[in-house]
Amino acid sequence: MLLGQGAALDIANLNGWTALHKAVDGSDVRTTRALLEARASTACKTNDGQRALRIAVGKQSAELTSLLIEHGASVDDRDADERTPLHVCAKEGHTDIAALLLRSAADVAAFDATRQRPLHLAAAHGHLHTVSLLLHNGAPIAAKDGEGATAYDVATA
Repeated sequence: MLLGQGAALDIANLNGWTALHKAVDGSDVRTTRALLEARASTACKTNDGQRALRIAVGKQSAELTSLLIEHGASVDDRDADERTPLHVCAKEGHTDIAALLLRSAADVAAFDATRQRPLHLAAAHGHLHTVSLLLHNGAPIAAKDGEGATAYDVATA
């Protein structure tokens, strides 16, 4: 009802959370869709630097992730540590969400503040299916992180 009356969609609470952040965090697809169709911004950040897409990725929700991407969420958005949503998927082993991000042109070679790439994180945490997906999508196997280690090095450390 409020959406139809022109309610301000991107007003944030004291923690920087908007209605979109809350809907995604609550895994509420219907409300998320309504907010996005009413043009809620996917670019708003919480005080700790999270955008709605990062929250959806953390929830392992392919439906919310797809919905946000369809409405303009950046698949290569970076957090305070320069990590992208693909880094999060790689570290946590969320292979299905990583595949969705890659189909949406996520940068498989993006590196974070420590020069680690998603492949480093997937290998370090033993997520073999994610490692395979990343390699199949062109992850640079010989890339070195800030300490000079390759993904193989961190996997066998």
